Amino acid sequence: MCPIMMFQSMTDHIYGGGSIRLQYCIFTVPSLCLDMQVFTIVLQCPTVFTTIICCTGL
Repeated sequence: MCPIMMFQSMTDHIYGGGSIRLQYCIFTVPSLCLDMQVFTIVLQCPTVFTTIICCTGL
């Protein structure tokens, strides 16, 4: 989870890693969502292929 972001001064952003933490949160959350979506799609693939094979008689 992302740390709670608080308003900081410019000095805190430069020396405290504030912008780095913000970028980490922005890019980590979509990546986790994408990973879960890919995992769900991979789990659905065998069901779809089995259905196609049964219906077409291959």
